[in-house]
Amino acid sequence: MADSVAPVDTPVRPTQGYCESKKTLVTGHDNGCVRLWNLDTGSTINMTHHSNTISCIICATLKRGEEFVLTGSFDGKVGIWDVRKKSTVRPHLVSMFEAHPHSEVLCLLYDEHKRTIVTAGNDAVRACVGCPGFECIRLVECASAAPQC
Repeated sequence: MADSVAPVDTPVRPTQGYCESKKTLVTGHDNGCVRLWNLDTGSTINMTHHSNTISCIICATLKRGEEFVLTGSFDGKVGIWDVRKKSTVRPHLVSMFEAHPHSEVLCLLYDEHKRTIVTAGNDAVRACVGCPGFECIRLVECASAAPQC
């Protein structure tokens, strides 16, 4: 991870999110990189833990009014990122779980009231019920067919 104002060296997919409380743009890239953009300074922080293209990004309030970034990827996994910048702690991956084994995560939704992450992939729609320690308690299949648009 490096702060820089260097030009983007990986293609930017049309995958992005905006964290209102942090005034930070979040972009996903083909190489599995998640990039945080400080809109005031132009600096960036790169974080890589996915092994394939980032397909979706949302910002969600997961606990105590704190906003986190959730990413889905063609590697079938969902990442939960703490993007707060503190004096000694940089933005980092908090948790990652496999939502769609042998498939791709195509979209994400977070239900704040039920504390549930819902994902849709090529194979099914699934809900990760409960996220107390940022760990998926139970993965429930909601629909057995891939979503149709």
